[in-house]
This record gives sequence, C-alpha cells and structure tokens, in this order.
Amino acid sequence: MHDTAPLKILLVDDDPHITTLFKAILENDGFTVVTACDGAQALTVALEQQVACVITDLTMPRLDGFGLIEALSKELPDLPVIVVTGESHEDNIAQALSLNARNFLTKPISGDELRFAVHKTLDAESLTNESLSETEQVAEKAPSPVRQNKPKADNKVVPEFPDFIGKSPPIQRLKKMMAQVADTDSIAIILGESGVGKEVVARCLHYNSSRRKKLFVPVNCGAIPEELLESELFGHEKGAFTGAITDRKGRFELAQDGSLFLDEIGEMSLSMQVKLLRVLQEGTFERVGSNKTIHANVRVIAATHRNLEEEIENGRFREDLYYRLNVFPLDIPPLRERASDIPLIVQRYLSRHQRAGREIIQLTDSASAALQQHQWRGNVRELENLLQRLIILYPGAEVTELDLPPKYQTDAVAANHPLQTSDQLLPEQGMDLKQHLFGIEHELISQAMERSNHVVAHAAEHLGMRRTTLVEKLRKFNLDKKAADSHSQTG
Repeated sequence: MHDTAPLKILLVDDDPHITTLFKAILENDGFTVVTACDGAQALTVALEQQVACVITDLTMPRLDGFGLIEALSKELPDLPVIVVTGESHEDNIAQALSLNARNFLTKPISGDELRFAVHKTLDAESLTNESLSETEQVAEKAPSPVRQNKPKADNKVVPEFPDFIGKSPPIQRLKKMMAQVADTDSIAIILGESGVGKEVVARCLHYNSSRRKKLFVPVNCGAIPEELLESELFGHEKGAFTGAITDRKGRFELAQDGSLFLDEIGEMSLSMQVKLLRVLQEGTFERVGSNKTIHANVRVIAATHRNLEEEIENGRFREDLYYRLNVFPLDIPPLRERASDIPLIVQRYLSRHQRAGREIIQLTDSASAALQQHQWRGNVRELENLLQRLIILYPGAEVTELDLPPKYQTDAVAANHPLQTSDQLLPEQGMDLKQHLFGIEHELISQAMERSNHVVAHAAEHLGMRRTTLVEKLRKFNLDKKAADSHSQTG
C-alpha cells in the first residue's frame, strides 16, 4: 500500500543480551535495527548507513558513549541520540544532554519505555522538520511531545499535546486543564481506568514545563515489592541491607530538578505512604542506611486507577496523603466515553507503523463503526493490541467488520456469521502459515487474559497450560507486561 522503507535504528551496547532484547522490541514495531558493540564501530555504521536514530550506552570499549555523541554532533548534527545506560550519576546525565543527546533513560527499562522514547524522539524530529518551513515556528533544541500554537497577544502559547490523541469534548476539557497545570510545580494526580494513557499525560505535563530538559522518571509502585520500594524511591547506602554492595541513588535523586511519576500510587503500602508524605511535606529524605538529609527539588505527578476516597474509607490509603496529592486532579475518561476519538487513535497508530515500514491495514467504515460501539474495558491499550493483531493477520489489506474478532463485531454481524475456523479456506495466492498461527495464538491469549481480569494463573487455566509457559508467551507477544512481570517476581 506504500513504498516507505522501514526506518533504521542503530543500537550501541557492548552487552549482547541488551542489544538482542532491544532489537527484538524495536523490530516488533517494524523498525530495521543494526547493532554495534562500541562507539567506534557505531560511528562507522552511522556514517555509512542512513539511520534515523541512535540508541547508545555510555560505558563501552574503544570509543565510549560520550565520545560517540560528540562525534555524531559534529558529523551528523541532525541525527537524534537516545542514551540508555545504568550510569545514572547526575554528571553523566548533564554531560550527555549538553552534548545534544535527545533523551536519557536509566536501566532497567521496559519495552514500553523504550518504544515511547523512540517514537517521541522521531515525532519531535518530524515536527521540527515540518516547522523549518514555517517562519512563525520557533525552533527549540529540547525534544517535546507538545506542539505549540501560534503565540497569542500576551506571547503565551497554548499546547495541543499531540501525543495525547483526541478532539472529543471530554478530551478538549482535559487538555485545557493540562495546559493550566503543566508549567507549574504543583503536584498533579492523574485518575482513570487501566489503559487510558495516564503515563502519556504525565509525560506531556513534564515536557511542556520548565523542567523538560531534566529527567522524567517513572516508577510503578504496584510492580515493586514493598520491601524494595523504599530503596527504589530513596536509594540506599552500601551495607544498608543484604545485597547492598554499593551506594545507589533512588528515583527521587535521579529526578532532581525534573519530574517523578508515581504510577499506581494506590497500591503503595500504608508504611510507605507515611514516608512519601514526609517528602511531599518537607521536601527532604534520607537514603536507606544513611543519616544524611537530601533536599528534593522534584515535581511529583501521581496516578491511580483506584477510587482513593473508597480506599480511605476501607483503611487502605491515608487521608492526609490523599489531600496532599489531590492538589490538581486530572480525570481521564475511558475510551467508551469518547468513542469519536477512536478513528484518530487508529490513524495515529497506523501512521507510526507505516512510517516504520510495515504494511498497514485499512479499516472499512463498518469496521470503524463497530470499534466505536465496543465497550473497551482495556481502553486505548486494548485498542492498540487489537490493531497490532490485525496488522499481523492482514498486512496491507482492507479489514471489514467480519475480519474483526467476534467480540468486536456488532451483535447482529456476530450472530449471522459465527466463527467457524474449520471452514477457513487457503487463499488462492497462498499464505504465511507461521504468521497466521502467530496471530491466532496472540488473539486467544489476549482473550484469556481479558476474561481472567489479567490474572496470569487464571488465564493459564483457561488455556490449559502452565503459568510459567503463559508468562513466557506474554513476553513473546509483549502482552500485559505488568502482569507477566509481577507474576514472575512472585512465582
């Protein structure tokens, strides 16, 4: 359907396990990926091949990451560089950003964080290139997922937040509130069901604030065991506990002068809530095992899918912390309450895959209408998973309502066309059986996870397989990563 070649990403790391993992994640998104084991090799590749983005570690033999970034800034000044490293010292962050790195991520990172960073960087480059021909657009070095409108008479700009997609009235009201709070240091709490895009909103707030050139540090409070969360947030001193073999900065220190995103804060234990409350009230904390007080200049953004007022009544959340967090609530409506935004979300998702070189699908009007009638318990995340399945099953094809899984068809169509897999015919032009079976397995596992409310053990029972086998398949398909990770930690 198009002649666009896949964009090429250059991965640079001396750890083959990292390059193999990141390569698989990005190739799954449709990018072409080349790798290099050090900065010298990477520089040669970048000069000889046309790459769209470089992802590099810092500590490497021959030429390290700093040397690579500096060399690229001279030879290929428009080539965006993302740093992904375990070296999270403030000096390293400052040096990398001063050398014109577009983003700085600290290991370990999830596949979603890597994808977001790459797409955000490429989107920012695309917006910058488009704006070069517009004399009224002011160029800015700092990458931002926020496009600016033309200045008003008072020289202020109104953000459009293009990474948060939607033009429905509820989303327009939400974006107006986001614009009011973004460039402040006020605590914001983002409310909404799972999958509505709470982290996307949090990132929009950060990248449209004066803190945009510093780090945005996300923490999923529900995915970290209670006994490790204090060390994760506040850091620890060497010898503070068994396994603490070196000093380690916590997320508050990493986010210094930037933003800290506390996702799923409703899952935090009462004892940790007390410690968090103290930081929010006094702006200070100590590492585990240390008496040295550290001052925190951090903008805190929290999020939860729970009703915190009910949690307070049930004794699971502190009322004083709730009022400390509930300064500026942002409530994201579920997808079913803004169905008119679904075509826009579909269009953005497909355009990203097309830009990455994949053959995309084209939804018929009936298929699009059916999607707008679905209830979307998994919200935007569920919609994106469905689109990924359809791209796998029908690359480059037109997708009708009958091609949708039965649960997404309207009742009338599903009743008149029951699923009969035994009657499926081999197309005259042939088919890729491996890819077709991949799509079927992807679909059935997704249905099992949704039916079991994303409890891996229950989904495994539905599928007649061991829980550990299902966890591996969830990782393979990049489905429900949070459930896979949490069960792998506790299993």
